[in-house]
Amino acid sequence: MTALLVLQIIIVVLMVIVILMQNSSSDGFTGQSSGGFMTSRGQANLLTKTTTILATIFIVNSLILAYVATHTERSLSIVDTVIEAEEQDKKAPSEEQKAVKENMTQPTEETKEEIKPEPDEKKTPEVPISE
Repeated sequence: MTALLVLQIIIVVLMVIVILMQNSSSDGFTGQSSGGFMTSRGQANLLTKTTTILATIFIVNSLILAYVATHTERSLSIVDTVIEAEEQDKKAPSEEQKAVKENMTQPTEETKEEIKPEPDEKKTPEVPISE
């Protein structure tokens, strides 16, 4: 997959260079040419063919990249890993959380002495309700 991505970047850079090298306008009605090894028309044909070939390779490579991306097993991103860890923490409390919970619900020897039951004498008296 990495090789295909590198190839895609190279194709894009080459396409930009080839497209920028092309003339912005054709000879039009004037038809003036200097007639050398690479005439303006010959150069335009070469650049046009090169652009067509690069564009075709670009599209085929894009389709291959899309196919590979959809048919490979995806790895978890960092965000997915953090979310998964938080969900596991909610489901199964850690040993530290269990220890804290046990200490809060079960009194220790020290706290048993400090906790004294209240006398029953402080109950509020019952008041008869008149009808």
